[in-house]
Amino acid sequence: MGSPPHSHHFPRRNRIISGLSLGVIVTEAAISSGSLITARLAAEQGREVFAVPGFVKEDTSRGTNALLKDGAALIERAQDVIDVVMAQLEPALRLRLQSSREKHVPGDQLGKEEQRVYDVLSYDPRTVDEVIVSTGLSVSTVMASLLSLELRQRIRLLPGQRYLRA
Repeated sequence: MGSPPHSHHFPRRNRIISGLSLGVIVTEAAISSGSLITARLAAEQGREVFAVPGFVKEDTSRGTNALLKDGAALIERAQDVIDVVMAQLEPALRLRLQSSREKHVPGDQLGKEEQRVYDVLSYDPRTVDEVIVSTGLSVSTVMASLLSLELRQRIRLLPGQRYLRA
């Protein structure tokens, strides 16, 4: 506190900020930018790294586009970030956010099996096997329900065949 903004302080400050965060979003960055240093530090700390794609001929887009090539999550809207970080939040906060976000679209009624599958899913990712055990439904019924729910954008498929509510 009270230190003047010297350029050699930025990497240390940004390391602390990225360590306190769930993730880092880079909206613009030249190839030699401090934003890329922060993104690298965040990745080393196990934090999410997000990048907004930019116009390929702009110098300020080369860094974000490089991050995307290296595996950063592509961000086009705020919901993209929320979808990724939701599973990392405390269960009580997830529940509060889930309650405020849940909207039932008229005419988008779920079938009996789909509703059972949907009801066992939350913002904690669950495997297909966990869903089968929790619902007591057959493998084919659960798989068909998961596909239907995913196509309706009610759930998301994560790596490792894990599902969560969208």
